[in-house]
Amino acid sequence: MSNRKSLPLVVITDLSNRIQYYQWFVYGLQSLANEGKIKLEFAVPFSQRLLLSNHTTFVVRCQNKIKRIVGGHAEQKTKAYFRGYVRFGTQTHSFCIDSADSPNMFNGKLLKDVDIYFKLQCPKEISEKGFLIGNQYIPFFDSEFENPADEGKVKAKRKLCPEVYTCEKKIKPLMIGPRSMGRTCSFKELDAAYNNLLSARSVKQTGKAMCYFGNAAGPVPTEHVTEPDWDWESDILGYFGNKINHPNEKRAKIADIMDGLGEGYDARVINRGNSDIGINTNEELVIPLKDFSKHVAKFQYNVNVSGYRMSIPARFIDSFVCGTAIATDNLQVKWYHPFGDEVTEIGEMGYLPYDEVNFSEVTDKLKHLKPVSKEYVIEQYEKYWAPAKVAQYILNTIINVK
Repeated sequence: MSNRKSLPLVVITDLSNRIQYYQWFVYGLQSLANEGKIKLEFAVPFSQRLLLSNHTTFVVRCQNKIKRIVGGHAEQKTKAYFRGYVRFGTQTHSFCIDSADSPNMFNGKLLKDVDIYFKLQCPKEISEKGFLIGNQYIPFFDSEFENPADEGKVKAKRKLCPEVYTCEKKIKPLMIGPRSMGRTCSFKELDAAYNNLLSARSVKQTGKAMCYFGNAAGPVPTEHVTEPDWDWESDILGYFGNKINHPNEKRAKIADIMDGLGEGYDARVINRGNSDIGINTNEELVIPLKDFSKHVAKFQYNVNVSGYRMSIPARFIDSFVCGTAIATDNLQVKWYHPFGDEVTEIGEMGYLPYDEVNFSEVTDKLKHLKPVSKEYVIEQYEKYWAPAKVAQYILNTIINVK
């Protein structure tokens, strides 16, 4: 075992108000600590410390139930950052992890304060023009509202974030973990969830491709928008009007295409209505979360269309962990290591106007997806995306900061 005095010390100071987005990384760090490769400490508030115990699942479940009954405030984007520091030798470097679904939303204050700023939805390009959705650019903006008095509101005009350009060297891509590994960050619960994911590898791969989408349309557009909240999908749709069409519309079209491809394809759209209206849900198509990995594992490919603001969804890691490859529209977001043959891009979709998408070409590519072995996908996963490997990347990036 390594001399503990010489080990890097990783101290987590804030688990954030979006803990499910960070469970993959917590589990990875816990695994490194259990292997004797780092020392790991949590210097977090008491309310967050409850999330680390093996005996507080019931307490957390009660807290969540109370929030639902009483009704909570809107999620505060400024409290959604996972934070900490690494001490190695005489050096101490701070970091944060940004889980914002918007690739173009950052926190300017944190960009200035930390040494390394990890971004789950990291844009491939940081351009002075902004971030491209379809044929339109939207600005890089701040999670803070322009008017501090708006804090706590569901939406309002947000500040622009010039620090994206001045602090660009601090921004490092990361990846997206699964939707949820439980209610807490206790090693016991995370380890059980991870082993459940791995168990799907025993499922025989019998199908060609699947898709599993939530909605066939985006939210209802906001009317008469002149100053949109760039983190509010309805505002974006209302602001651009017919210059863009929502990715969910392409998801519905892809599902219809796959329905016509015959045996070996499984296409599901759970709700054929708008994403912010809970009607038209077909409960017969819903797959319980505990069974989802075993469903994905039956297929050689899981088909994706990029999410809100071109984000990469959890279906990537849901697929890789059990040996299923991804076929997706062309990506605007990058992970910390380039994808290999486990990802195949099939054309531009995203926010493009519907009539500008070449669905004939997309259909042809779906029909002729190249064979990718389950063993290859798992090998790529174990090399780059497994929790301990991601945690090691985080650690190395922080230690080697210039």
